[in-house]
Amino acid sequence: MMKMVLQTTKSIAVSLGLMLLLPLALYYAIQVANPYPEYNPPHHNESAQSEEGKAANQAYQKDHQLQVQKYESIYFYTSLVVGSLLIIIGAFAAFDFFGFGFIMGGVFSIITGYFNYWSQLNNLIKLLSLLGAIALLLIVGLVMARKH
Repeated sequence: MMKMVLQTTKSIAVSLGLMLLLPLALYYAIQVANPYPEYNPPHHNESAQSEEGKAANQAYQKDHQLQVQKYESIYFYTSLVVGSLLIIIGAFAAFDFFGFGFIMGGVFSIITGYFNYWSQLNNLIKLLSLLGAIALLLIVGLVMARKH
């Protein structure tokens, strides 16, 4: 009995570890491949705050905002794809605790992608991507139910 409890506890620890570490690993993989754009506006001394300096600063801010939007878009779509793959891998995992960890890691990966890009998405894309994620989870649930 004690051995079974210990094994269950270890399985839960592995599941929770995967659930938390997979999205974190995805975050840093995206950072390595596509770092968040740094904000380094052009510096002007106070006497040089001419119209030309203000225009250069505004142009830089606009360019930086476009870079941030591109980064957030890449993060969102990468999270959606990788998160979906993690869910699928979890459905076919040989051990339930691996499956749980991968499925929840995939769900959290998708959620972090939404957090980063939600305000940029139009309502139709929000609806379609959420319905797609729900459909994927339902399909995975059916596949898993048939395995047992």
